[in-house]
Amino acid sequence: MALRLRLSALLVFAVIFTQLPAVVFAQATIPPTCTTPGDCDDLTPSFQDINVKANGLIDNQGDLRLGEADANGSNFIGIQAPANIPTDVTLTLPSALGTNGQVLTTDASGNLTWTTPTGTTYTAGNGLGLAGTVFSLDVNGLTSDGLNNNSDQVVIYDADTSSVRKISRSTFLSPVLGALIYQGAWNATTNTPTLSNATGTQGHYYIASTTGTQDLGSGNITFAIGDYIIHNGTAWEKLENASAVSAIFGRTGNVTAQAGDYTATQITNTPAGTIAATTAQNAINELDTEKLTNVLNSANLFVGNGSNVATGVPLSGDATLANDGTLTISDNSIDGTDIALGSDAQGDTMYYNGTNWIRLPKGTAGQVLTMNPGATAPIWSTPAAGSSTFAALTDVDVTGLTAGAMLYYDGTDWIDLPKGTANQLLRINAGATAPEWATITSGGFSSLDISNDADGGAIGTAAATVDAYTNFNINQTTAGQTFTIPSPTDTNATKGKIITLNNVGSVNFTIGGITVPAGSYGSAFVWNGTVWNPLNAASNVAA
Repeated sequence: MALRLRLSALLVFAVIFTQLPAVVFAQATIPPTCTTPGDCDDLTPSFQDINVKANGLIDNQGDLRLGEADANGSNFIGIQAPANIPTDVTLTLPSALGTNGQVLTTDASGNLTWTTPTGTTYTAGNGLGLAGTVFSLDVNGLTSDGLNNNSDQVVIYDADTSSVRKISRSTFLSPVLGALIYQGAWNATTNTPTLSNATGTQGHYYIASTTGTQDLGSGNITFAIGDYIIHNGTAWEKLENASAVSAIFGRTGNVTAQAGDYTATQITNTPAGTIAATTAQNAINELDTEKLTNVLNSANLFVGNGSNVATGVPLSGDATLANDGTLTISDNSIDGTDIALGSDAQGDTMYYNGTNWIRLPKGTAGQVLTMNPGATAPIWSTPAAGSSTFAALTDVDVTGLTAGAMLYYDGTDWIDLPKGTANQLLRINAGATAPEWATITSGGFSSLDISNDADGGAIGTAAATVDAYTNFNINQTTAGQTFTIPSPTDTNATKGKIITLNNVGSVNFTIGGITVPAGSYGSAFVWNGTVWNPLNAASNVAA
């Protein structure tokens, strides 16, 4: 162990220890000869006071250790320099003691002084949080209290004194809600707890749990269940509980609505549409006034009239309505004006395809109406040469036509031609616009006009031609046609019958083996009982 002191002529309060873990010196006077290191190696640690003049140095981050009293032990407080000091630092202590609570502060030049701290130390208590200098209240950190009483204390800020103080719950609530402080239930029958005007506290109130009448100092007061009894500072008063409903429609408890609780005049109606009433009863009255009459004659319909009022009227026109709802369309009431299939043209026919009535466009000259190969629909087809079969034209049923009537197209609609009388013949009228039935004139000469025939063949049947007529005016416009003359019905009785032919058309045609030029007249044929023989084929003359 070594104690090295550097001493000059003057002693100063600086002590430098090196490698001394704990040294206690007795009171002694250091000889003046200890002026250099090594001169005082024999100095023993028995000094009580050391007076050192000039500077002292404790090398190598050594400690300056201040020990406790021997009687308490051997602990000490050590002071040492940092391991690395960039530049020399000297701290000069203040020359006097500071006051309570002051701390040493530096002026950044090494001079220490006693100063009073300007900052405040904050400590967060139960339920409080502290971040820097900001407190926060954590409600979950507070102790829970499920009971409230009038002695509870509330912390408030007193604006008059600019300070915080406490106030009791009852005092705090006294100016609130007219100083009403609930005290519990009160038995109005037995006056329990006992109440009197002389002992009440202003703002205290109870709620009656029973019915009863009590004189609390100012006369009898009758209470119902739910009434409030409140002390006004002088006497107890009753406050009827306006929110309590004793009964609904004479029923108490969990009351549900029943029939008869309300009348229609008590039920509100929101006006809408043509109903302007604001009650259900008035709305019903309006409906009763505006309702449809329940009187409707048999087979009539309700129809809105010109005044927008429903009126019962019978169905009129081409149909009738029975009182069982059956609608009947009158016979022959539907004509071509009631039918339109789209793109209708003269000569078209109409047929049913299994779903709807559809249009079959007209065929070309000489075609006949037959069924298609699948027998599902009619078609126009050109018959084989010499064919006169119309097997497809069967099972025709047209409602409204009488037996023997015929249909023909007048250029606009299909119309019927009633049947003729006995022995009449069907011919084209004088205007060549429609077929007609004609009566055969009796005796002598008669004439038949025949329109263009685009298919050739016989010029009709015997009954319609050679049996009745002796002269034929044929208006042929289709060239290249060959005609035959039917044999008379009575081949023997009519032997020697003569017929004449006039070609009033624009093209030639062949008949009975001769050619009849256009515009020629007087071609004659005679029936010999077997065939028609031409009489004057070579003597035809033009008109």
